[in-house]
Amino acid sequence: MSAQVSVRRCADGVALVTARGEFDLPTADLLKQALVDALTSGPDRLVVDVGSVTFMDSMGLRALVGGYRLACRQNTRFAVANPSAFMRYKLDAVGLADILGLPPITDGTAGELAVAHA
Repeated sequence: MSAQVSVRRCADGVALVTARGEFDLPTADLLKQALVDALTSGPDRLVVDVGSVTFMDSMGLRALVGGYRLACRQNTRFAVANPSAFMRYKLDAVGLADILGLPPITDGTAGELAVAHA
């Protein structure tokens, strides 16, 4: 499966990046560039919807962290939203879930939406 990324600017000051597919060495730059593009308009908040991400290795995680760091430098709130069980496990395993705006898991589910917590 290939990777796809879209960027949408919402009227409420939110930039929404939607990622789909597999993010690894050949495709992580798509995500990285989308995050940079989303931040160029100076949004109040950047939300990255990873609900349709089926695979992400360290290069994809690096792109997310890079986007988070850039957002912090611009005083833009950053959140990952709608993680699948796979993505939630991956982000928890490497210690990024809290940093990237995901709430703690309290009821055993892995797909909480972090938009409200951004």
